[in-house]
Amino acid sequence: MSADAWKEYRQALPTTVADTERARLLEEYEPLTKERLDLGRYAGTLPRAEEPVYRWVRYKEAYSPRLVRDVLDELLPDPLVRQGGTGPLVYDPMVGSGTTLLVAAERGFRALGADLMPYATFLSSAMARWRQADPALIRQIATDVLSNYTSMPGRARLDVPAAGWAFAPVAARTITRVLDALDLVPAGPDRDLVRLAVLSAVEQVSYSVKDGTSLRRRLPGGLARPGRPGQQRKTMKAADVITSVRQRVGAIVEDLEKLCPASGRVPGQISLPSGDEGPPLCPPPIAVVHADAREWRPAPESCGAVVFSPPYPNRYDYSAIYQLELVVGRFVPDAGGLKCVRRQLLRSHLEAPPRTHYRISQPALREFLAAVNGSRGKGDESGRVLRMVAGFFEDMADVLWHVAEALRPGASAAVVVGTQTYLGQHLPTDLLLAELGRSAGLEAQALWVVRSKGVASQQRGLATPASRESVLILRKPPSQDRPVTW
Repeated sequence: MSADAWKEYRQALPTTVADTERARLLEEYEPLTKERLDLGRYAGTLPRAEEPVYRWVRYKEAYSPRLVRDVLDELLPDPLVRQGGTGPLVYDPMVGSGTTLLVAAERGFRALGADLMPYATFLSSAMARWRQADPALIRQIATDVLSNYTSMPGRARLDVPAAGWAFAPVAARTITRVLDALDLVPAGPDRDLVRLAVLSAVEQVSYSVKDGTSLRRRLPGGLARPGRPGQQRKTMKAADVITSVRQRVGAIVEDLEKLCPASGRVPGQISLPSGDEGPPLCPPPIAVVHADAREWRPAPESCGAVVFSPPYPNRYDYSAIYQLELVVGRFVPDAGGLKCVRRQLLRSHLEAPPRTHYRISQPALREFLAAVNGSRGKGDESGRVLRMVAGFFEDMADVLWHVAEALRPGASAAVVVGTQTYLGQHLPTDLLLAELGRSAGLEAQALWVVRSKGVASQQRGLATPASRESVLILRKPPSQDRPVTW
């Protein structure tokens, strides 16, 4: 049925195309568009390495906390709620490594995150509970586990496509032995942070690089990457794996000792902004759920703000990019489990299955699809690009509908997203999401252009505008009827 629905949708696309609808969108949203190039650096992950806690995990697709701080300043400008009050709930429906939740907690806001990637829900949940952790206990757990892991069975072979070349057998066995030993420790935030340290060492001790749309093998003779021994083409030994895990644990303990010094301050407390009176506040509750934002949402009108970044429709397959962490951490058992995760994710990659039905009739989207459909010349890829892009916006229509339901009247959502170019055709993803938001009852308030991304190498030589990354701000009116007009 899915294949039939896609075939019918594609056959109904126009055969002649003029770039009028996309030009109309650019003109319509021009008054709301504002350059915020000061935030461009912070739309990426690199500045995270400069901040405690955020630096514990290298999550390639994450944005930096500075970007979320500026967004929350815009969406929730009121002062921090005093002790005894109830702060607004900040929701991230695609939580990734939990940056939105951590920044919300900094501000004293309650926070809720959801994600379909099991590795992401673990990371964000573990990091969100850092205030409950004891650095001395983390150090002790790590010392005990790394002293006794050799008695555990471990696994020398891991059944996902990249594992055969990404790990030396001794590295795979060592890191899985460490996790087996860690499973014997009672559950809690301290054990989870040690597990996070082990999983964050996976790429460091492998021959893989998270680069482009998937994992790539480090080429022989290539330049060495400092701090990533496996990518320097050296044969990994058990001692190298243990050293890498100790380094990651050490970074976590170092940050916790600085943030929660033995000065009588309770680790679970946060301070009010300068100038506010009153005692320190207890940290607001943070929760992470494994859920599909296309089908699930918080309670109706419960959220004071929504901040998130969906996977861009750029062909990146996150189940492939994180396949090593997924299988080492036993989030998937084998290649079959990995495939199940891939098919469940948002349709932002070329292996995404077709939808069972297609209902979006936005003129600018159909114009783009028709243009790509008429540019056949690169084998099967144009057909898969069409299916991916159509499925992405169908999925995002569902997400934005649930976001609108979850927002309080008068509250706002911020969507961090990038535009794309395929076969010489520009896809204004941010503006199309603004249109879908309008159909869900959300009003576009602003579009911050934070950086230009240039044109991908495969598009060079074609007359295409540069891609950009933007923050789209949508507001739910104080009162409204919500007709569906996809």
